[in-house]
Amino acid sequence: MEIYVIIAASSVILLITWLIIKTNFASKERIKYRDRVVLNESLEEEESIKNESVIANQTISHQSTQGILTHSKISLTKNKPLEKIVDDMTFLDKNEQDGQSTYSADLDAYYHNKPDAVDFAQNSSDKGSKTYELGVLLLKEKKYKDSIKYFDKAIEINPADGIPFYYRGIAKSNINLTDEAIEDYTDAMLRKLNIVDVFYQRGISKIKVGDKKGALNDLIRYISIEKSNAEAFYYKGLLEFEKEEYSTAIEDFDRAIILNPNHESAYFKRGMAKHYTGNKEGCCKDLKSAYNKGNLEAFHYMKQFCGE
Repeated sequence: MEIYVIIAASSVILLITWLIIKTNFASKERIKYRDRVVLNESLEEEESIKNESVIANQTISHQSTQGILTHSKISLTKNKPLEKIVDDMTFLDKNEQDGQSTYSADLDAYYHNKPDAVDFAQNSSDKGSKTYELGVLLLKEKKYKDSIKYFDKAIEINPADGIPFYYRGIAKSNINLTDEAIEDYTDAMLRKLNIVDVFYQRGISKIKVGDKKGALNDLIRYISIEKSNAEAFYYKGLLEFEKEEYSTAIEDFDRAIILNPNHESAYFKRGMAKHYTGNKEGCCKDLKSAYNKGNLEAFHYMKQFCGE
């Protein structure tokens, strides 16, 4: 009897040992699998970031070869106002003195306490680059006319650089110099500027001057690369709507709404497009959504098309 008990106990011990070994092995395999998944995801993300930086870089920071300014240098000038920075840069321009590093510190310091602003934490020895950087700073502050002066000078210093043309176009567009803005965007393209946003900006400007065909071509080019801008799809939809290409317009408004579910105008225009394609139910649903989101114009057409 004791022999049977010993045999049974030994069997239980062997079974428990086998289960422990198997569990540890399986755990190691799972860890290895998770590690592979994380690694693959990291590699894919890194590749995606590299690709996006090449084809759709819409930042307005200027990369440099000199390195990042130290915190101590920033702390020395962090309280200098924008107007003083502009005055100092103007003085340096007139006197051609060796003071560019001080200007760069001031420029970086100005944005040090502005996390939502452009990061100019990198220094450059190129005077043309510094001049257009100051123009971008003024552009960010909505001082469009002042910024244009610095973009003009940057272009004078380095006419082969497309970046100042691009930003000068944005500045001119904001003060209704639309034709000149279009010329600047075109000049930026001719200099092979690798910022896809230039197509969007030129497309919107062409809409303002009535060049609908040119605008549509620019927007098509833009969204073939950049697919996360709801406004680009919305404006393309408007152009398709005016051509009476209602089905295509609906597709564009669909994309705009997916990217921005609160885009009341996209709901309204999609509702109108659905009306012209005979989709009364879809039309009324979109018009109601547009009205509920604040589009008062939709109310009139709800009464007319839907009897509400």
